[in-house]
Amino acid sequence: MSVQVQVNWLRGKTTLDIELNQNDTLKDLKQELMVRTNVRVDRMKLLGLKTAKNKTATHSDDTKMSEFLLTKGKVSIQLMGTPEKDVIEFNRERDMMFIIMQGEVEQLQKEIENEPENATTLKRCEEMLMQKLLQLDKMENLSTNARNDRKELIKHIQTVLDEIDKKKKVI
Repeated sequence: MSVQVQVNWLRGKTTLDIELNQNDTLKDLKQELMVRTNVRVDRMKLLGLKTAKNKTATHSDDTKMSEFLLTKGKVSIQLMGTPEKDVIEFNRERDMMFIIMQGEVEQLQKEIENEPENATTLKRCEEMLMQKLLQLDKMENLSTNARNDRKELIKHIQTVLDEIDKKKKVI
Protein backbone atom coordinates (compact mmCIF):
# COMPACT_ATOMS: atom_id res chain seq x y z
CA MET A 1 0.00 0.00 0.00
CA SER A 2 1.25 3.49 -0.77
CA VAL A 3 1.15 6.85 0.98
CA GLN A 4 0.33 10.00 -0.98
CA VAL A 5 2.34 13.04 0.06
CA GLN A 6 1.33 16.51 -1.04
CA VAL A 7 4.18 18.99 -0.62
CA ASN A 8 3.59 22.72 -0.92
CA TRP A 9 6.95 24.26 -1.72
CA LEU A 10 6.98 27.79 -0.37
CA ARG A 11 10.01 28.92 -2.40
CA GLY A 12 8.84 27.66 -5.75
CA LYS A 13 5.15 28.27 -4.97
CA THR A 14 4.42 24.85 -6.41
CA THR A 15 2.74 21.70 -5.22
CA LEU A 16 4.50 18.36 -5.58
CA ASP A 17 2.61 15.09 -5.38
CA ILE A 18 4.78 12.19 -4.26
CA GLU A 19 3.82 8.56 -3.83
CA LEU A 20 5.85 6.49 -1.39
CA ASN A 21 5.49 3.03 0.13
CA GLN A 22 4.28 2.81 3.72
CA ASN A 23 7.63 1.34 4.75
CA ASP A 24 9.57 4.22 3.18
CA THR A 25 10.99 6.65 5.72
CA LEU A 26 11.17 10.38 6.17
CA LYS A 27 14.72 10.15 4.84
CA ASP A 28 13.34 8.63 1.60
CA LEU A 29 10.89 11.53 1.31
CA LYS A 30 13.68 14.07 1.80
CA GLN A 31 15.81 12.35 -0.84
CA GLU A 32 12.91 12.44 -3.32
CA LEU A 33 12.32 16.11 -2.55
CA MET A 34 16.01 16.83 -3.11
CA VAL A 35 15.83 15.19 -6.54
CA ARG A 36 12.72 17.16 -7.52
CA THR A 37 13.62 20.57 -6.09
CA ASN A 38 17.44 20.65 -5.96
CA VAL A 39 17.16 21.70 -2.29
CA ARG A 40 19.85 19.94 -0.29
CA VAL A 41 18.53 17.87 2.61
CA ASP A 42 20.57 19.88 5.14
CA ARG A 43 18.90 23.08 3.89
CA MET A 44 15.42 21.60 3.88
CA LYS A 45 12.74 22.29 6.48
CA LEU A 46 9.48 20.32 6.43
CA LEU A 47 6.50 21.81 8.22
CA GLY A 48 3.28 20.10 9.20
CA LEU A 49 4.48 16.53 9.69
CA LYS A 50 2.42 14.90 12.43
CA THR A 51 2.30 11.43 13.92
CA ALA A 52 -0.09 10.06 16.51
CA LYS A 53 2.76 10.03 19.07
CA ASN A 54 4.36 13.30 18.13
CA LYS A 55 2.06 15.98 16.70
CA THR A 56 4.36 18.99 16.58
CA ALA A 57 8.00 18.15 17.28
CA THR A 58 10.64 17.13 14.77
CA HIS A 59 10.75 13.56 13.60
CA SER A 60 13.56 11.10 13.11
CA ASP A 61 14.64 10.34 9.55
CA ASP A 62 13.78 6.72 10.38
CA THR A 63 10.08 7.54 10.89
CA LYS A 64 8.04 5.40 8.51
CA MET A 65 5.59 7.10 6.17
CA SER A 66 2.79 4.91 7.57
CA GLU A 67 3.20 6.66 10.97
CA PHE A 68 2.28 10.11 9.66
CA LEU A 69 -1.29 11.29 10.11
CA LEU A 70 -3.31 11.65 6.93
CA THR A 71 -5.42 14.66 6.01
CA LYS A 72 -8.01 13.94 3.32
CA GLY A 73 -6.25 10.67 2.48
CA LYS A 74 -2.73 12.10 2.16
CA VAL A 75 0.14 13.54 4.13
CA SER A 76 0.11 17.30 3.54
CA ILE A 77 3.26 19.26 4.38
CA GLN A 78 5.14 22.41 3.46
CA LEU A 79 8.72 22.53 2.28
CA MET A 80 11.00 25.46 2.97
CA GLY A 81 14.38 25.56 1.25
CA THR A 82 16.47 27.22 -1.42
CA PRO A 83 17.65 25.32 -4.51
CA GLU A 84 21.38 24.77 -4.66
CA LYS A 85 21.83 26.85 -7.83
CA ASP A 86 20.29 29.88 -6.06
CA VAL A 87 22.59 29.41 -3.06
CA ILE A 88 25.62 29.23 -5.37
CA GLU A 89 24.46 32.36 -7.23
CA PHE A 90 23.96 34.22 -3.93
CA ASN A 91 27.47 33.24 -2.78
CA ARG A 92 28.93 34.33 -6.12
CA GLU A 93 27.19 37.71 -5.89
CA ARG A 94 28.33 38.19 -2.28
CA ASP A 95 31.92 37.30 -3.18
CA MET A 96 31.80 39.74 -6.09
CA MET A 97 30.49 42.44 -3.76
CA PHE A 98 33.44 41.86 -1.39
CA ILE A 99 35.88 42.16 -4.31
CA ILE A 100 34.25 45.36 -5.55
CA MET A 101 34.15 46.86 -2.07
CA GLN A 102 37.81 45.96 -1.49
CA GLY A 103 38.70 47.75 -4.74
CA GLU A 104 36.67 50.81 -3.69
CA VAL A 105 38.45 50.95 -0.33
CA GLU A 106 41.84 50.71 -2.05
CA GLN A 107 40.83 53.52 -4.43
CA LEU A 108 39.84 55.73 -1.49
CA GLN A 109 43.15 54.91 0.19
CA LYS A 110 45.02 56.09 -2.94
CA GLU A 111 43.00 59.32 -3.00
CA ILE A 112 43.99 59.97 0.60
CA GLU A 113 47.65 59.32 -0.21
CA ASN A 114 47.50 61.61 -3.27
CA GLU A 115 45.79 64.48 -1.43
CA PRO A 116 46.82 64.07 2.22
CA GLU A 117 46.20 67.73 3.09
CA ASN A 118 42.85 68.20 1.31
CA ALA A 119 40.23 68.34 4.09
CA THR A 120 37.36 67.92 1.61
CA THR A 121 38.85 64.74 0.18
CA LEU A 122 39.52 63.35 3.65
CA LYS A 123 35.96 64.09 4.79
CA ARG A 124 34.42 62.56 1.63
CA CYS A 125 36.58 59.43 1.90
CA GLU A 126 35.79 59.11 5.59
CA GLU A 127 32.04 59.28 4.91
CA MET A 128 32.27 56.72 2.11
CA LEU A 129 34.24 54.34 4.32
CA MET A 130 31.67 54.71 7.10
CA GLN A 131 28.95 53.80 4.55
CA LYS A 132 30.95 50.69 3.63
CA LEU A 133 31.08 49.72 7.31
CA LEU A 134 27.32 50.11 7.56
CA GLN A 135 26.84 47.92 4.48
CA LEU A 136 29.08 45.26 5.97
CA ASP A 137 27.25 45.47 9.29
CA LYS A 138 23.91 44.72 7.60
CA MET A 139 25.13 41.43 6.13
CA GLU A 140 23.50 38.45 7.83
CA ASN A 141 23.59 34.66 7.66
CA LEU A 142 27.12 34.52 6.30
CA SER A 143 29.19 31.38 5.99
CA THR A 144 32.41 31.11 7.98
CA ASN A 145 34.45 32.14 4.92
CA ALA A 146 32.21 35.12 4.25
CA ARG A 147 32.43 36.22 7.89
CA ASN A 148 36.22 36.03 7.68
CA ASP A 149 36.20 38.06 4.43
CA ARG A 150 33.96 40.65 6.09
CA LYS A 151 36.23 40.79 9.13
CA GLU A 152 39.33 41.38 6.95
CA LEU A 153 37.58 44.10 4.97
CA ILE A 154 36.45 45.81 8.18
CA LYS A 155 40.05 45.74 9.45
CA HIS A 156 41.25 47.29 6.18
CA ILE A 157 38.60 50.02 6.35
CA GLN A 158 39.51 50.73 9.97
CA THR A 159 43.19 51.05 8.99
CA VAL A 160 42.29 53.60 6.30
CA LEU A 161 40.05 55.50 8.75
CA ASP A 162 42.97 55.60 11.20
CA GLU A 163 45.15 57.08 8.43
CA ILE A 164 42.50 59.74 7.82
CA ASP A 165 42.41 60.62 11.52
CA LYS A 166 46.20 61.04 11.57
CA LYS A 167 46.13 63.26 8.47
CA LYS A 168 43.27 65.38 9.89
CA LYS A 169 45.37 66.13 13.00
CA VAL A 170 48.20 67.46 10.81
CA ILE A 171 45.96 69.79 8.76
